[in-house]
Amino acid sequence: MNREKLIKMAGTIRTGGKGTVRR
Repeated sequence: MNREKLIKMAGTIRTGGKGTVRR
């Protein structure tokens, strides 16, 4: 359970799974 992974998943869901906020 990595914080980065959670943030990444949340970011993808937030963007609608488009991956616009990919770093």
